[in-house]
Amino acid sequence: MKKQFCLVLTSLCLLSCQAVPSSSISSSSNPVSSSSSSSSSSSSASASSSSPSISPLTSAISSLKAGFDATTYFRESYKDSYGQVVSNGQAKRVVLDSNKKEVVVKNLAYDSTIGAKDNNSIPRYYHSDSKGYLQERLLNEKNETYDNSLTTGGIRYETRFYNPFEMLDEEDVVDNKDGSYTLKEGFARQVASWFGYSFSEIEDRTLKKALITLEGEAFKSLSLVYNPVAVPLSNLVGEFQIKFAATGSAMSLPALTPLQDDGTDKTALASAFQSLGNNFTCTFLLKSGTMNLVTSQKWKIYFAGDSVYYDCDIYSSVPGLTTGDLYMTKAAASDSFLTLYDYDSPTKTFNKTTAKTTYDAEKPSYSAISTNFFSKSSSDYVCRSGYETSVFAALEPPRARYDAYTLAADSCKISIDNLGFPSIKETFLNDSMGFGEEETITVSYSDVGATTIPTAVTSATLGQ
Repeated sequence: MKKQFCLVLTSLCLLSCQAVPSSSISSSSNPVSSSSSSSSSSSSASASSSSPSISPLTSAISSLKAGFDATTYFRESYKDSYGQVVSNGQAKRVVLDSNKKEVVVKNLAYDSTIGAKDNNSIPRYYHSDSKGYLQERLLNEKNETYDNSLTTGGIRYETRFYNPFEMLDEEDVVDNKDGSYTLKEGFARQVASWFGYSFSEIEDRTLKKALITLEGEAFKSLSLVYNPVAVPLSNLVGEFQIKFAATGSAMSLPALTPLQDDGTDKTALASAFQSLGNNFTCTFLLKSGTMNLVTSQKWKIYFAGDSVYYDCDIYSSVPGLTTGDLYMTKAAASDSFLTLYDYDSPTKTFNKTTAKTTYDAEKPSYSAISTNFFSKSSSDYVCRSGYETSVFAALEPPRARYDAYTLAADSCKISIDNLGFPSIKETFLNDSMGFGEEETITVSYSDVGATTIPTAVTSATLGQ
């Protein structure tokens, strides 16, 4: 399927443009070891006995460069192009270890009273590979961990791991003699950008403060605050805050582990997965939202046991053979593989291509999908929140899968039809144009055990 837009850019820009994509660490259990907060102070104390003394500021900067456990929030309000006041509040927690080159990120809820609070979102886990590129550790449909190299459409985005405070030095701060240090505004904005926040809507504000505060030999907070602008009924604010729970080396980051079953009965779901066997007809439908940001498509795919026919139509079903239909069958009886033929309407011929495949490679197979990802709800089985990307693609025919859609998945639901077969509905958020439109994919099955390739296909001319 030729799908032309890329949904992954938004999250990847947070990485490649000096920011980390949003995600989650449990704020109820501190992932930082008890030794981490004292590691920098104890090491500096031992160093001072055998070498010239190190200033608290130098020690604090060194500790921050080694790693941190930070809770952040960002809030802004501004007038949009229609003159309406828009308010935005975001929060997250980030634990980073520079030596391990690992970072765990958790989205939090923004609370106007306390700034940030836990919202039970799941963590996202990132680490650097041997070449310095960022990898995200995820769970696959089998409920096993794997590393996603952050690619889409075969393109590798050169997202690299780094600590946003790597370039901080004593020349970047001015001592206010009260435990706080004034930061350069540009540096503070770069840090905010690394955490995924943008002040692009409030470029006209004057700076109130850009400070980092020190307690003992460790930084405790960072503030970037702009003076509010008064408008009728409200003040337009803009601020970014960090609170450091700990800084230093040896951060204890939580590990990604397989998802545990929620205890709901999924016997019927497992049975529906197993019922399809090796012969069936699959209907795949991609339906665009009201803005038509993607091209709607309807595929009817015939899996006949030893050959496959893709009736590929755009917008709606078109009777008969059409250009772009695919037929996969053995070119010779002795072949161990299937040859792919592409239909051409003007010549009324299936043109032979150089592509080879196998029946199993084309056929959806649900036997490996872990039912731990689902929770029974009424008569449906709903993918548990935050794990949609793990099963999204695995629920579709392999040739229909697309990385950008999978990365933007936000819901998966399976119902069992009256014949006991799975009926799947998925949605993903298409933000390619900045509108945030929901697109829908449905997958259903029919003629299980009785599917044959249509006569119009088997009687058509096959190119040599």
